[in-house]
Amino acid sequence: PARLYNEFWSLWGNGQVYHDDNYFEFPFTEFTNHIQGEYTIGNDIPDRILRFRSKQNGMWSDIATWENVTPGDDSAPVPPGGPMGQIVEIRAEDQVTTQTNRRSAYRSAIHGTLIVDQVTSGNHYLGKVEGSGKIVVRGAALPSADYELFGEEGTLEYSGNAPYTIDPQFFPFAGIKNLYFSGQGERRLTPGSLHVSGNLEIRDNAVLDNAVYSNPISVGGNFVKHPTAGFAAGSSESARIILNGNVPQTIQGD
Repeated sequence: PARLYNEFWSLWGNGQVYHDDNYFEFPFTEFTNHIQGEYTIGNDIPDRILRFRSKQNGMWSDIATWENVTPGDDSAPVPPGGPMGQIVEIRAEDQVTTQTNRRSAYRSAIHGTLIVDQVTSGNHYLGKVEGSGKIVVRGAALPSADYELFGEEGTLEYSGNAPYTIDPQFFPFAGIKNLYFSGQGERRLTPGSLHVSGNLEIRDNAVLDNAVYSNPISVGGNFVKHPTAGFAAGSSESARIILNGNVPQTIQGD
């Protein structure tokens, strides 16, 4: 049995696994007043989770994209295929792209740009995501993750060269700082209000399609439609653009 807390593992050598009932139990006396953490069982569990940071633009699966920056334990090499279940950090000046399936991280600090290409890859997991960078997803499906912290400071961009529908289960934010739609084709919204605390921009030849459900869209920054982009606003009473920021705001585009 083992407990993970603050990147470090605490290991216990005894316990009982009940395979048929899918649970395990073990005596817990070391941290009687502090039981927070994540628990598991297994063999060859390390002492801590390693941390890998981008050092250049590149593919996630390319070991040359990453360097080990684990405090006190930076000698371990980057795993073949790039980080897998460790802590990852993308520097502000770097752009990292997924092009193979099942890239995963225990925690992701995105200060630069992460491009998730759903055309060539899928089934990714980013853990707890934070940072003020940008996630560009080429397709409707965001990687599985906890985006609560990223939603406060980060930018999400729905891109790609084909139309698709953005399902609520693929937009797991109560709100997002900045939201962009780019590329080509319709980005169709399904029922539900949309909250953007910063800027909402429709770029390139993308069309933000709100025509079917006429969702209210609240924006704390600016609403920008670039000249070649489109916006189908909807026609019912609920189809409103709500400017609710605390500074002067603008609506740009026709």
